[in-house]
Amino acid sequence: MIFQFKADPKLDTVDENLGPVIHSYQDRPLGWGDLFTTFAPAILFTMAPLAYGLYRYRYDYLRHGPIAARTWSWPWFALTAVALIPLLPCIVDLPS
Repeated sequence: MIFQFKADPKLDTVDENLGPVIHSYQDRPLGWGDLFTTFAPAILFTMAPLAYGLYRYRYDYLRHGPIAARTWSWPWFALTAVALIPLLPCIVDLPS
C-alpha cells in the first residue's frame, strides 16, 4: 500500500511512479489530547535525568560529601540540559 499525505484535496492526481492515491489526509489543529500525548512524554523524558541527578546529589552529599556529590551528579544535570535544548522551542512561544 502506498499512502500520500496531501493538504489540498485539489491535488488528488494519479502519479505514475507511486500509484493511485488511496487517501488524502487534511490538516487539523492540535487539541488538548494531542498536546498531552506529544509533550507529556517529552517533558517526562527530559525531567527524569534531572530528578535522578538531584537524588544522586542528595545521596552522595549525605554519604560522601559535597565534592563527591558535585562530581557524581553533574553528568545527569548535563544530560538534562542537552535534552532540554530541543524541547525549549516547543514550550516557549518564540516570536516569529
